[in-house]
Amino acid sequence: LLNSLMGLTEHAKKQAEAAIVGGVQRRSPFVEAVGWARMGHAVQLLDDYDPSLAIQCYETSLKLMSDLKMSRGKSEAYMGLCLLYGKQGEY
Repeated sequence: LLNSLMGLTEHAKKQAEAAIVGGVQRRSPFVEAVGWARMGHAVQLLDDYDPSLAIQCYETSLKLMSDLKMSRGKSEAYMGLCLLYGKQGEY
């Protein structure tokens, strides 16, 4: 998260990928969900990707958190969606 906030987007993307893979390997959907939210942050900041990919990342995170019944865990993904839609002028 901090790497995205500091503009270190490539590093943030690599760490998000590692979190997603680690969550899957360890059978930890919480770690995977956080990884997807963080991937959304990185993807929306990188010019190489369409914003719809960031939305997919955030929605994946939200789905995993819903499956875990962890409503508090959804806050980071919702924050990312708010920033993305605000950046697009969709208030």
